[in-house]
Amino acid sequence: MFTASFWKRCVIGSGLIVGIVLISAPGRSKDLSNSVSLPDGFDAPTPVRAIVQRACLNCHSNETVWPWYSKIPPVSWQIHDDVDQGREFMNLSRWGEYAPEERRGLASQMANATRAHFMPPSKYLWLHPEARLSDADLNALKEWAQSQGK
Repeated sequence: MFTASFWKRCVIGSGLIVGIVLISAPGRSKDLSNSVSLPDGFDAPTPVRAIVQRACLNCHSNETVWPWYSKIPPVSWQIHDDVDQGREFMNLSRWGEYAPEERRGLASQMANATRAHFMPPSKYLWLHPEARLSDADLNALKEWAQSQGK
């Protein structure tokens, strides 16, 4: 007969194994700058383009690079839901289809969400540290967003 203590140890052990696999997975902090490209209509300065390419496109475009763990339920369900929601809010692959007012609004929302550290989400940064934004990155996004309002 298995006791509650046995099952508790099994669950904790399984969680540790999954955590170790995710942390040590090859390519865990993959640089997306060469694998995901911005659409032609995204007319931001080079520093902003680099920031958006590195920190936003994987969820906010049709160019998502799906990691191996995105195919394993239940993790896959959460990842696919997050990407679907990201694309629904703003799909940079469709940037050229947005009206100028929409682009200005999205640029402003990008700057505000990143400054508030709402984006990129902390659960994404855990496995994608290259998407972490510095103060200089945040300032570049803010300046770009303000220039879009002119």
